Amino acid sequence: MLSHAVIPYTFTTKKPGQGTGLGLSTVYGIVTHNGGNIHVHSEVGRGTTFEIYLPRTEQAETDVPSKPLSPLDAALVCGVETILVAGDDEIVRHSMVNVLKAHGYQTLVAQDGQEALLVNERHDGSIHLLLTDVVMPGMDGRELAERLQRGRPEMRVLYVSGYADRIPWGHTDDAIVGHDVLESGVAFLPKPFTPERLAQQVRAVLDEEV
Repeated sequence: MLSHAVIPYTFTTKKPGQGTGLGLSTVYGIVTHNGGNIHVHSEVGRGTTFEIYLPRTEQAETDVPSKPLSPLDAALVCGVETILVAGDDEIVRHSMVNVLKAHGYQTLVAQDGQEALLVNERHDGSIHLLLTDVVMPGMDGRELAERLQRGRPEMRVLYVSGYADRIPWGHTDDAIVGHDVLESGVAFLPKPFTPERLAQQVRAVLDEEV
């Protein structure tokens, strides 16, 4: 049985054809991955209603406080490498950069693929890892990675996305086109994730033997 919650109104400050709105593709990925559905009703001048249906459970939620990393574990997920962070969601991008800096990494930041290419051109040193969202306006994460790796074949790539079981390559202004192309060897971190999980996954990708 599905229970539901109603979000009575939403809006966007972005013009048509620019950006990816309020991250509804991420919401859709999380909801559907957990067996739910989303119904949308929109009227011009009246607003938009999103009804989110999630499976009902009789099992009580158990709050298990997360344990802080021990000094040894914290040291194991730290580093000094340079990481290029690309993503159009300012809040998520800023949060990832803060986590990486707290773990000792040097960071380069871009809000989309085109800016990431410019940052890459202006950076004389090494870029050890590209941490990129899959869906971005103008250029998706895979295309960005392919273009950057032409000049930096040694650079590792870690993709992040709200789609926990698939990577949606390609998108239009109105819809995300999903393709099951999570190939073997592709490093992928599903949203939402904790700072600890991000740090652990980054370290694992950097340390992975090719």
